[in-house]
Amino acid sequence: MSKNIQMLRGIAAMLVVLCHATTQWGMWLPEISQYAFAAGFTGVDLFFVISGYVISKSAVAASGRNGRLLGAADFGFNRVARIFPLYWIVLAASIPLAFYITGSISWGKPFSLWEVITLSGDNPIVSVAWTLRFEVWFYALIAALILITPPKFLRLALGSFALTYGIILVWAQLTGFNYGIILFPVVLDFLFGIVVYLYFDRGWKVPAGATVAIGVAGLLIGTYLMMGDTWAKAGLRPYYLGFPAAILVAGMISLEPKWKAPRPLVAMGDASYSTYLWHWPIVYGLIMAEIPVPGLATVAAMLIAMPVIGWLSYRYMERPIARWISTTRRAVSVPAAKWAPTPA
Repeated sequence: MSKNIQMLRGIAAMLVVLCHATTQWGMWLPEISQYAFAAGFTGVDLFFVISGYVISKSAVAASGRNGRLLGAADFGFNRVARIFPLYWIVLAASIPLAFYITGSISWGKPFSLWEVITLSGDNPIVSVAWTLRFEVWFYALIAALILITPPKFLRLALGSFALTYGIILVWAQLTGFNYGIILFPVVLDFLFGIVVYLYFDRGWKVPAGATVAIGVAGLLIGTYLMMGDTWAKAGLRPYYLGFPAAILVAGMISLEPKWKAPRPLVAMGDASYSTYLWHWPIVYGLIMAEIPVPGLATVAAMLIAMPVIGWLSYRYMERPIARWISTTRRAVSVPAAKWAPTPA
């Protein structure tokens, strides 16, 4: 994995932490608070663009290594193993916390246990998991694409998929068609990530420094434009935030031969998923418990503490779980391969 891309993941996670921490405790200056809230959207869109890039790269590798059927199975297994185990741990920790503070396992909000467990519906228990629904949807689409496409044509299929789906999403926006998760505008961010992957896969390059500068400037301006009634501007997110995020990702990839992110920032990126998931029950728990804490100091404490908590979770939960899954998978697959019929 690119060190610079990992760094961007860490930055994206911290933007979401900043958003939620400042929203609850940082209303000392309304303009700054509004910008910090919008920055959380920037972090999510940056995450989605990175996912589009990384997942496209993983899909091509899985297909080339194992073919269509096994490639789709390998890809799907790896994605499920990446997303669900830690999510279920955070979910299990959030339920007693919610019950202790509010007397309800879902902070007093209605929910479907099946939808919460499978990330297939609304999730009031770990509300930041709404983004994981989009991730899972995107994974399912790419797994299906691997399954139906011969490996040598997968890049072409990815490009055609991105173009077709992009046209449909824009059409849905222009006609006011009901969004839902399938046609929600933010899905465009994943498609931008596919385009970035295909661009570099062709061996093409961009001027690294200028591209990074344009991407950063675009995100700063886009975040400003998202201020105010941010949720009402959901349809504009891919253009205000997703497109400049794709430019930034492209610039950071091009920059890698000349400059690599320092180890602490890469480590923050490694732990970004843990940071993202764990920060919400911590923030929301403090809010619902109505613990009297000073605003600015609490925001600063959250920004310092969450990378540490995220790294500890990554080091002692994510990595051991990943190793156990990998070891168990090999233990099962080796005997299965031994007894598999030999191709004619």
